[in-house]
Amino acid sequence: MYNLVSFVTRGSVRRKVIKGLLRPATTTELAKIIDVDRAAVSRTIHAMEKVGLVECLTPTENRDRYYRTTDTGKKVLAIIEGMEDEKNNKNFENNQLVSNAPENPRSNLHKKGIVGKFNPMNWIFQERSPLPISKMSEYFRNSAPWHLNKSLDELRSMPKQKLKKLFESTMGRYNPVFIDDMRKKGFINPKNRLTPEGITFITNSLNSSFNNS
Repeated sequence: MYNLVSFVTRGSVRRKVIKGLLRPATTTELAKIIDVDRAAVSRTIHAMEKVGLVECLTPTENRDRYYRTTDTGKKVLAIIEGMEDEKNNKNFENNQLVSNAPENPRSNLHKKGIVGKFNPMNWIFQERSPLPISKMSEYFRNSAPWHLNKSLDELRSMPKQKLKKLFESTMGRYNPVFIDDMRKKGFINPKNRLTPEGITFITNSLNSSFNNS
């Protein structure tokens, strides 16, 4: 059975076809339903018919034949959807772990590869852009330890030039909206280097020097 699961998941069109044919349809009808080229749908149906995932309901017709997913195909589809649900649940659990993680980023979450993939501060970008300085500061203060794998105390005590180089070398880890706002405010120059104002911003942010005005 799992060889058939592998067969279906290797192609995006196959997944659409096996699901689309839960209700009988012709090749032309299915192509419109799943928004895929008719020739590609036809090739996929014939390939899946050979392995028993799809069957023709009108084999004596020369054109406009109707096809549907077989019982075997339905079982394969159920397995695939179950695997996807399990993956989605796992991603949700990982998000919950990160949201409830301690301030110190040197935790088991890093070893599991969770921290860095999910940033619990990304909610802040649901607000308007560019963000006010206070919100940008809040984002950076809470995100930097996760992205740099250092505690706030370590970052606060770090020499400015070392902190500058560390930020510039890991800039791609931050939300692109945050980096774009940094550029708009003159904190990052066209060469992707922190300006003097940018250095002041990140050091003040780590020390919570901005108010909410």
